[in-house]
Amino acid sequence: MHLLRKKLLLLEDLTTSVLTGDLTELSASHEEADTRIILQAIDAQTNSVVVCATDIDVFILLVAHLSEIKSDHVWMMTGTSTKRSYIPIKDVFQRIPPHSIDSLLAFHSLTGCDTTSFFYGHSKKSSWSVFLEHYDLLKDVGNGDIYQAMLDSMEKFVSYILWNNSILLMR
Repeated sequence: MHLLRKKLLLLEDLTTSVLTGDLTELSASHEEADTRIILQAIDAQTNSVVVCATDIDVFILLVAHLSEIKSDHVWMMTGTSTKRSYIPIKDVFQRIPPHSIDSLLAFHSLTGCDTTSFFYGHSKKSSWSVFLEHYDLLKDVGNGDIYQAMLDSMEKFVSYILWNNSILLMR
């Protein structure tokens, strides 16, 4: 990661800029690339940031941390060299329920990320509709101590993912 220590590559107004200088605050002791990408986007001092990734985890993290990114325009470039897509992160942020942002990081980790496993047969993409309908079940996850009601809510959320509503009706 020599590039990370010395230079930061950003796209601004469809031209490539290479920024140099003291990037000490971007140093990190972990090698998890997804969060390092977000750290760089947050630190960017440009009008536009384009993150090139095909990873849905990067997409979820960009949406979750959009309010911390100072740039006016944040895009995710995805796809292949012959079929590229540019996703405006602000548009996605504005389309999801406003209070769901507080539960997005819990959803990210609970449905599998680089440090946790996903539920077999249930990807982040297939779990998204459950999140949009039941994000309130994750609202307290990651905020302070763990308590029984929080665990019960997480269990209920996971059961919606795994078994839809059928198992909950039997309780």
